Amino acid sequence: MNEKTSEFRILALVGTDHHPFDRMVELVDALQQAEEAGRNGRKCLVQFGTSSPPRYAQGMDYLPKSDVQTQIDLADLVICHGGPSTIVEILRSGKRPLVMARDPRKGEHVDGHQQRFARHMANQGHIYLVDGAFDVEQLLSHAASTTISALNTNVSLPSPGASALLLGALVDGFIAEGKSYRIWHSRRNESRA
Repeated sequence: MNEKTSEFRILALVGTDHHPFDRMVELVDALQQAEEAGRNGRKCLVQFGTSSPPRYAQGMDYLPKSDVQTQIDLADLVICHGGPSTIVEILRSGKRPLVMARDPRKGEHVDGHQQRFARHMANQGHIYLVDGAFDVEQLLSHAASTTISALNTNVSLPSPGASALLLGALVDGFIAEGKSYRIWHSRRNESRA
C-alpha cells in the first residue's frame, strides 16, 4: 500500500499484441467498480493496447518501456497477460504477478503458448493464475488476512545474459542428441565436399 496516499495501486498490463484483450480490461473495471462501491482505497491503471478502453479504471493504450517499469515499481499488485517477458520483468521487480493468459479460443491470441507458460510458472509457484475478478478478490482477501508479502516473491532469476547462455547450452544439448543434428551435420559436410 502506498504509505503517502493510503491507496492500494493495481496495475494491469495487456501487452502490445494486436489481438484485443477485453476480458482483462473488464476484470480491472470490475475491481475499480468494487472500489468505488466499497471505498477500499484501490486505484487501478490498465494498459489496454488494442482492447476497448476501461470504463471505470484509469487507462492508457500503451506505455513507454521506461514507464512500464516505473508503474510496476509503484504498484502494490500487478496483473498481466501470460507473455513470458512481461512475467519475468515483473518477477525481477520482486513482485508475484497475477496472470490472466490470453485465450486463442476467444480470439485473444494466435496460439496457446501463454496458457502453457502461465500454467508452468504457476506450477513452479512463481505466479498466481486468475481468470476473473473473483479470483483476484480471493487472493487480495488472502493477502490481507496474512500479509501483503504473499504477493511478493523471493524468486531468484539469472541475468538476461546468463539466461541466454543457459538457453544456448540447452539448445546445443538437444541438437547434439537429436537425429536432426546428425542429418544437418551430414548435409553440411556433404555440401563442403
